[in-house]
Amino acid sequence: MDQIRISELYARLKPFILDAISIVGGGGGPFAPSPHDLSSGHHTGSLSDAQGPQFLKTDGSRSLIGNLTVAEGITIDGVDLSVFKAAYDTHASLDAATAHGSVGVHTHQNNPQGGKIDHGAALDGLLDDDHTQYASADGSGTRRGYEAQRLNKTITAGAGLTGGGLLTADRTLDVGAGTGIVVNADDVAVNLAHNFSWSGTHTFNNDVALKGQTNARHLLPELTDTYDLGSSTLLWRKGWLSELDAVLFAQQTQTLVGGWLSVGVGEGSLPVDVAAADAQIDFGQAMTVGDFVLFRAALKVEYMSIGSLVSGTTYNVTRNLDGSGADTWAAGTPYAVLGQSGAGRIELNAFDTPRMQMVRQGASYNAQTELIRMGDLNGNWGYTGEKWGLAIGEYASGKPNITVDQDGVLRFRLHTTEVMRFEGGNADLTGKLRLPGTSSAIAIGSTPPTAANAGTGIWIDRTGLYSLASGAYQVKIDATDGRLYAGTGKVILDSNGIRLVDSANFNLSNAINFFNPTAASIYYTNAGFGYTNLVFTNGQLGDALHSSVLTSVEPSNYEGTVTLKARSPTGGVSAFEVYSRNGQPKKLRSLGVDLWLESGATIRESTAIACRAYRNTTQSIANNTWTAIQLNAERYDDVPSGVSGMHDNSTNNTRLTCRVAGTYEIIGNVQFAANATGGRAVVIRLNGSENPIGADSAQATAVSGWNTDLNVVTQYKLNVGDYVELFVFQSSGGALNILSTANHSPEFMMTRLP
Repeated sequence: MDQIRISELYARLKPFILDAISIVGGGGGPFAPSPHDLSSGHHTGSLSDAQGPQFLKTDGSRSLIGNLTVAEGITIDGVDLSVFKAAYDTHASLDAATAHGSVGVHTHQNNPQGGKIDHGAALDGLLDDDHTQYASADGSGTRRGYEAQRLNKTITAGAGLTGGGLLTADRTLDVGAGTGIVVNADDVAVNLAHNFSWSGTHTFNNDVALKGQTNARHLLPELTDTYDLGSSTLLWRKGWLSELDAVLFAQQTQTLVGGWLSVGVGEGSLPVDVAAADAQIDFGQAMTVGDFVLFRAALKVEYMSIGSLVSGTTYNVTRNLDGSGADTWAAGTPYAVLGQSGAGRIELNAFDTPRMQMVRQGASYNAQTELIRMGDLNGNWGYTGEKWGLAIGEYASGKPNITVDQDGVLRFRLHTTEVMRFEGGNADLTGKLRLPGTSSAIAIGSTPPTAANAGTGIWIDRTGLYSLASGAYQVKIDATDGRLYAGTGKVILDSNGIRLVDSANFNLSNAINFFNPTAASIYYTNAGFGYTNLVFTNGQLGDALHSSVLTSVEPSNYEGTVTLKARSPTGGVSAFEVYSRNGQPKKLRSLGVDLWLESGATIRESTAIACRAYRNTTQSIANNTWTAIQLNAERYDDVPSGVSGMHDNSTNNTRLTCRVAGTYEIIGNVQFAANATGGRAVVIRLNGSENPIGADSAQATAVSGWNTDLNVVTQYKLNVGDYVELFVFQSSGGALNILSTANHSPEFMMTRLP
């Protein structure tokens, strides 16, 4: 067999294969396939529109052109068409009112009951008035509405609109002009020339320009202390206010006030009229019971006092306090609240006497006390004419006050009595200058001292007076020990005399000098080495300094001579002189008679200090009781000049008190009335102690009619302030008298021994 290629073989067999396929497929051609299902493996893809023209398309692009019969129970999108068809037939056979009764009010556009059906055929048979809410609408060929002529409905213009009317024709609604509204062709605007009456709350977020007169009530800022009224460049020209209640800080301002300005406890104005007969008044604000209120207007004045609260701001009042009659007061009348006793007010008055004053209210309406005034002082503080100045303090008895006036006089007074006066650069102190503080002091000097030991000048404090030079005192008066110190403490003057301290530093020849300032000469000098002549003229030491020169011849053979002279008013001289020489007898010469003292003898100052007190009536002494004798009289009470007595007849009259320290002899005498029972005793007690410093006792005298005498004597060293008392005791069984016997009983005495 001849060899053949595959390609040649395919070409030769192809016609035969295609013909066989056509026969087997059942086609019309030579290669048609025999009959088979569309779902067989010979087909793929989808049918074209041309292959199925009899089918409805699911996308709705083909119209249903024939009738379809749907078996019962078959639904389209959940709707059983057989049931729907029966309901439709029933609906179509009824009149409109019955057919639509169950539908209810609905819209045909979107109501679930009416929006899913075509009402075109369903509305057949409806009467003209069944849908009067619809306007006329005639479609071409099909009637879809009813005549509107039968509706009889009106479009009414609402608020702000005009026009409208029956819907038998076209209607127009216009925006009404209204109050303050202007309607233009293309807008609505506010009539700027209209006088608006605002109500409610209005907020303006931007600037508002108000030109012309603006009538307003309350004008409040949105926030406190945030916004301004006017500015430093835009000023309000004038302001009229019936009341001003504000807290302001002002700088570089000038305020003009005429007449009388009063700043009191409070103020207000009447909200309603007040008749003269009204006993209850509405003050428009809360008031304080007891306050005084002053009305002054239209040449009328009335004082009232606030009583109990009636209600709200209405109070019972007591009227016509000034007695001039109650007045009528119109609403808006201002009033001043003066307060009650103790309240104060400030007044600035240029109406009569120009002044600024502070006044305190008293207990009655017209009781007012002026406490401070600056201006014309006329009429108070003792001024009876115009006198400009300042006065502080109540001008009344026992009250202090201060005044300074145009004459340059500053006065500190207790009512009318001047205590201190400054005038012409001088200060006159007529009262006491008291410095009660522990550090109080007076410093005098060109640069005053700063302490008692610092600086140069005079320093006075509670410790004493100091004359200082660079911190060292030259003279000091010590308030503690009562001494005067001079020469930086080298000279001391006290109750013991004059002492020269640290004599090694003195020029003894000049230690005591008596100087004549007229003759500029020293009369008597020489202390310690010669003699010193002390001169008393008319009984006063030092008067001789201005008399004629006195001379004295020093006696020979004597050192240390003291001459004491007393000049009589007639010019005569009486004198005595004392001469002494160390280890030699001393000589006393008086009135030309020489008296000699033995060696070692002394001439001493008298030390006689004695007191004797007694009782001039009997004194009853209780049984078994120590009793002090009450001394109501004195025979003598001799003490040095300037020293208090040792006994007082009424105060602590049982005591004898030591005034000068020393040793005293103390004696007591008493006499008991006759009684034969018991014992008798007398003691001297010191400073109230029960331990006696002297005692005497005796038994009762058995002899009938005999009195019992007791005497006690002792000596004791006493200090200043020590006191002694005479106590007695008896045990007779009952009270027993101490008898009063002249110069004998009871007597109590003490004498200071030399």
